[in-house]
Amino acid sequence: GDYAYTTTWGFRDAVGNAIKIWNVAGVSAPVLVDSVIVPNATTLGDVQVSDDGQLLVVATEFSPGSIMIYNLADPTKPQLITRYTSALTDPGVHTAEVQRVGGKLYAFLSVDPSVSAARLVIVDLSNPASPQQVLTAPMGTPYVHDVFVRDGLLFTALWNEGMRIWDIGGGGHGGTVANPVVLGNVVNVGGKAHNI
Repeated sequence: GDYAYTTTWGFRDAVGNAIKIWNVAGVSAPVLVDSVIVPNATTLGDVQVSDDGQLLVVATEFSPGSIMIYNLADPTKPQLITRYTSALTDPGVHTAEVQRVGGKLYAFLSVDPSVSAARLVIVDLSNPASPQQVLTAPMGTPYVHDVFVRDGLLFTALWNEGMRIWDIGGGGHGGTVANPVVLGNVVNVGGKAHNI
């Protein structure tokens, strides 16, 4: 619609960790409409609006890692529905891709490495007030930095392991969101597959 959302990284002066709401309807520069401060976060990651424009999802770091889910009934005044956090989103959610697969809305969370490994956590957002974990899997050396979902395919940026493509319902190999099937992998020269 007429609005865009950005996040700030880290505690910056008096602003803190904020979601910035911008009116982008005009032909000139975007106009700042409002800010929402996110409590109990060291920094904010990326932000995404669901395809139907109803939800805003924000990744938070560091402990406790989480996603904040907001209602956008009024796009200028996001209202917090819930904060999803678990032991498996610790120490932080670096990025969160929000996409629909088979008609159902999911958040694909790239979780920072902890003592063991980085991991991907997939959360069902069918009921935004009560997100449900569908999958968690160790992924990436040392990071799973970012993912992209399209047409039932999951693309993962796995840093030194390159890029991997998974069937999660659209690749013709029986994969599902809860049980992805690897279709292929490319390890790029020098590693550091960062964004996809």
